[in-house]
Amino acid sequence: MAGNCAEITRELSRKSLPDLILCDVEMPDAYGFDLLNKFRHSKVVGNVPVVMLTRRNEKKDIVLGITLDAAGYITKPAKIGVLKNAMRELLR
Repeated sequence: MAGNCAEITRELSRKSLPDLILCDVEMPDAYGFDLLNKFRHSKVVGNVPVVMLTRRNEKKDIVLGITLDAAGYITKPAKIGVLKNAMRELLR
C-alpha cells in the first residue's frame, strides 16, 4: 500500500512485485494517469495489471484510463463485490 510517489517507488522497488495494482487518479503528489502510463512503459511492472479506482467517472476519464491500458476502471464509491470480482478475474 502506498499513498504518495515516494511510497509507490519504494513498494515497486521490492524484489517481489504485486500481482495487481489499484491506482487512484487523484493523489496528493501524483496524477494516476501519469503513473499508469509509466507503469505500462516500465520493464519492471509493465505486465502487472493496473485497475484505476477513482471518483472520476466522466467518459473522457474512463476512455483515457482504458487507452492507457488499464486492466479495469472502477468508480468510487465502489461496491466491495465489484472490486472483489474485478480482482478475482484479473488474478486468474
